[in-house]
Amino acid sequence: MISVFVLLAASSLLVSAVKVDPYARRELHVLFQKADANNDRFLDKKELTRFVDTFTRRVPRVYKGVDVSQDTLEGARILAEELFKRADKFHAGRLSYKGSLLAKSDATNFGELAEKVIINLVHEVNEKPSPYLGVNPFSNMAVFKQKRSVENQISAPVHD
Repeated sequence: MISVFVLLAASSLLVSAVKVDPYARRELHVLFQKADANNDRFLDKKELTRFVDTFTRRVPRVYKGVDVSQDTLEGARILAEELFKRADKFHAGRLSYKGSLLAKSDATNFGELAEKVIINLVHEVNEKPSPYLGVNPFSNMAVFKQKRSVENQISAPVHD
């Protein structure tokens, strides 16, 4: 009975620690929508760097109890650049903001993922629980590499 109470108390503390004002979270998302500084309807690498810096520095205003160091900023830039490379299907060095009613634009899809990854990074660096637990765009590559190395080990001839 006591253990159930402790679990309930711990979970309520965890939920209250991660509680965020939805308007403040919306402010972070608007930063991405305004990232197209030259109004050409494309997100290029220069605009990406500016967005990542601004977004990462604003995360502590929304999520209390976290700080952003220079290392966190560098990590966010590296992660965003890697996500950008993966999203840039045509290797043009830019993502289009042009979408339709049926599908979001490449830039919007990238932005939503980048926002979550950066927020998780800031929390991870500050040793806080990540608000987006299921978001890890790099996990597929780790599983693929691990699976491939196991296959190589199994198929390797054994010499006695």
